[in-house]
Amino acid sequence: MGDNVVYNQTEVREFHFVLNAKNESRTHLKMEGFRCVWECELPEIEEMEIVDTPSSWSDPFSWPSNAIPVEDDEVEIPPGAWIEFDIEESPLLKSITVNGRLSFKNDPSEAVDRTLHAYWVFIR
Repeated sequence: MGDNVVYNQTEVREFHFVLNAKNESRTHLKMEGFRCVWECELPEIEEMEIVDTPSSWSDPFSWPSNAIPVEDDEVEIPPGAWIEFDIEESPLLKSITVNGRLSFKNDPSEAVDRTLHAYWVFIR
């Protein structure tokens, strides 16, 4: 369970990830960061305030295509959007680009492990 927030400031790039470590059986987290491995010239994005309430990953209307991401999709969380990953497991996605906020639903009554599968995740 966690929350990922990106503050898109040119002078300071921050990646915040918070974990709930109360459940000792949930011990697997693998993150490997790279600083601009290829194609370092990125198009600019419009900076926007993040909305106050999340939209559910499982809600088709949370996505510009009005469809939940499926296998091999290139997923983008647009600037200003807040998507809450509320399903148990995603299909294997080609990529996820986070230009807004991505968080993982943390409901203690569910006791669910949530798994996000992607070949790569880019956090701007």
